[in-house]
Amino acid sequence: MGKKLIYNIYLVLVIVILTVIVVSFTKYINIQTHEEIRDFVLSFGYLGIIAYILIVASSIPLPFPSTITVTAGGYIYGALIGSILAMVGILIGSTIAFYFS
Repeated sequence: MGKKLIYNIYLVLVIVILTVIVVSFTKYINIQTHEEIRDFVLSFGYLGIIAYILIVASSIPLPFPSTITVTAGGYIYGALIGSILAMVGILIGSTIAFYFS
């Protein structure tokens, strides 16, 4: 097997595992407004940035409204940092969607 094939297999496995984790959490967490997203992200403390990026990334390939999650970044971290974090999450989510298509 080539290195590229092994890399793609690992990438798909990581994506599937992250998707299962996100979907399993959505059964227990009902996030619908900016305030709920803010409270959820800030509950992670220093890891809140990573949690926010994962939320935005999961909203791209999965049927979650990305408008709420992207605007919540500006609400949580301010316009500049929130926009940068949202773009990172959108880039990751778009890459995941590309590999699934």
